[in-house]
Amino acid sequence: MNPTPRNLRATAVLLLALPILGGCPTTGTHGALYFSDRTARHDATVDDPLAVGARMVIEVGCGSCLDADSIDAAQSLDPDQLEVIGFSGREVTVRALAPGAALIEVVIAGVVDTLPLAIEEMDHVEFAPLAFTRLADFPQVTLASGGFALLDDAELELFARMETADGAKMTGFGLIEWAVDPVTLAELAEPDETYGDTRIVRPFDVGAGTVAAGEAEWPFSVVTLADVAEVQVFDPGPKLLFEDGDTVAAEQGPALVMHLAAYTQDGRYVFGDGGNLLTVEVADPDIAASIAVDPDNESTEDEALLGPTRGWFIEPRQPGTTEMTVTWGEHTVTVTVDVSPAPSDDTDDAAPDAEGSGNAS
Repeated sequence: MNPTPRNLRATAVLLLALPILGGCPTTGTHGALYFSDRTARHDATVDDPLAVGARMVIEVGCGSCLDADSIDAAQSLDPDQLEVIGFSGREVTVRALAPGAALIEVVIAGVVDTLPLAIEEMDHVEFAPLAFTRLADFPQVTLASGGFALLDDAELELFARMETADGAKMTGFGLIEWAVDPVTLAELAEPDETYGDTRIVRPFDVGAGTVAAGEAEWPFSVVTLADVAEVQVFDPGPKLLFEDGDTVAAEQGPALVMHLAAYTQDGRYVFGDGGNLLTVEVADPDIAASIAVDPDNESTEDEALLGPTRGWFIEPRQPGTTEMTVTWGEHTVTVTVDVSPAPSDDTDDAAPDAEGSGNAS
C-alpha cells in the first residue's frame, strides 16, 4: 500500500467526508439543513458571492432526515434577485438575476430551512491550473503574466475564477465564454459532470497562442520535451524548490510528497509528463526510500500526484544523509536528503507502512 503523505492527510479526510466538488457545507438560517456549493472549485462555498447571470448548483443535506432521497420543494423568496431553475434529488439549481441579497427556501421531508445568498457583479477573471489549486499553492506558476507551456502529448484542466472588484473570489458557472486562438493549436474540452467554469486544454500541434475566458487572456505554448531547459525538485509542504546539489531536510517518519518542476528557457512552467517515465533513485534506501505513485491506485493522494504534477513519495526511514537522483527524459537533478530523528514526544507520526516500497520507476 502507498503511504499517506503528511501534506495530503487533511485534504484526504475532507474529501472522504464530503464527496462533493465544492468546499465545506454551510448551515441554514434555522439550523435544520446544510448547504454545499457544487461548483468545480476546491474552496467554493455558498458563502461566496454569486455572480450576476451565473448559475449555482446547491447540494442540500439534512441530519434529521437522512433517509429522504430528494427535495420536496424549493423557491426563491427574493425573485427579483434570484430564481430557482429546478431541483432534483438533493440538488437545487439557481440563477442570479440582479445584485443584492436573496433567500432560498428548501423543504426536505417536511424540514424547512432557508439559505441567504449574496449576489454581486463580476469584475474580472483570474486563471488557475486545477492541478495546483487542489494540491499546493505553487508560486512559480504565474499564468497571469508569463503564461504556461504544455507538452504536446499532455492535457491540463484550467479553472476561470471570477472575482469582485476588490479581488474576492466569487462562485457560479455558465457566465464565462471560453476560446483558444488559433483553434488549430488546441481544443478546450468541457469536463464531464462538473458545475464550474473549467476547461481541459488538449493540444493539437506545437506552437504558441492564447486561451481566453471572458476578457481574460493567457499566453501559452505547446512544446516538446526538447524545449524543457531546467528541472527542479519541489516540496509542496513548505513550498520549497531545490536545484542540483541542494539539500532536502526531512524528519524520520511520515512520507513526503515530492514533485519535479520543469521550465522552458524563458522561465514558464511546463505541464505534462511527456510520455517519459520519471525515475527516482536513492543511494541508501535504508535512510530514505522513494515510492512510486501507482497509476492504478485511485486514492485521493495518488490521483492528486498524477498528470501534470510529476510526483512521487519519499519516505525518511532513519537519521542520516543520502543522495536522491531524479531523472526525467534527458534531465537529471541530484539532491541530498538529510533525515533528522523523529521528535521523541510525537507518537502520532509513526512511519507509514511502505509495503512495496523501493526506488520509484
